[in-house]
Order: sequence, then structure tokens, then C-alpha cells
Amino acid sequence: MASKIWVAYLLVILLLSCSERKVPAALINEPTMVNLLIELHLCEAKVNALKLPKDSSKMYYEQYRDSIYTKFGVADSMVVQSYEYYQEDLNRLDAIYLKVVDSLSLLERMQADIDTMDKKEKRNQKKVKRPMTDKYNQLIQSPGQKKKK
Repeated sequence: MASKIWVAYLLVILLLSCSERKVPAALINEPTMVNLLIELHLCEAKVNALKLPKDSSKMYYEQYRDSIYTKFGVADSMVVQSYEYYQEDLNRLDAIYLKVVDSLSLLERMQADIDTMDKKEKRNQKKVKRPMTDKYNQLIQSPGQKKKK
């Protein structure tokens, strides 16, 4: 008799655990969640790059994070509830983070390309002769000096 009660109890628990997940009333949709996570990870990287003391960096991060939440029109509780909701479906969360990582990698490559172009431009600027400077140098040379080539 006791074993039948345990089996019934386990069946009820199993049925309840298989029921639909409750969707938060203020769920952040996936595309917005991807963009929000990108911004948050960039924020974290920027704060870490400042190499501030821990308490200062925490304060700076929280202010920056709050401005991101304002930009997206979300509250901290919405982010937490949405993240927990997506966390219950690991395939969905994995798909979200795949997009986040791809976007961050693309931004990193673009920044590296910009840095390379800036370095090339600076080198090219150094190689360019400045005609006005050359004429000025010719004018100020004394008659006895030889011209540089």
C-alpha cells in the first residue's frame, strides 16, 4: 500500500515538472536580449580596461549598466527574470550566446582592422613630403650650405 502511494506521489511530481514553463510577464525578447548582453559584455570589458580599484570599478559598472538598462527600457528585475527563463532552456540560451559571441568577435575584428588602418595612415603621413616645409628649409639655408637630398 505504501509503495502505491509513493508511486502516485512520484507520478504527480513528474507531471508537474513536465508542465509548461511559466513565461514572465515582462519577458525580454531574444533579439533584444542578444543586444542587451552584447552591451553588458562590452561595458564589463571597458570597466576592466580602466584597471580601477574593485570598489570604484563596481560603482562605475553599475552606473554604466543602469544606463544600458535605460537605453533598452528594461528594469533589473526584467533582465534577471528573462535570463532565468532562457536559462531553463539551455538550447535557447546557447543560441542567444552564440549570437552574442559572434557579434563580439565581429566587433573585435572590425576594431583590429581600424587600428591597422590607423597605423598605416600614420606611417604614410610621415612619408609624405611637405612642400612648404622643404621650401622653408631652402630659404633659411645660408648661401654656403649644400642642399640636402
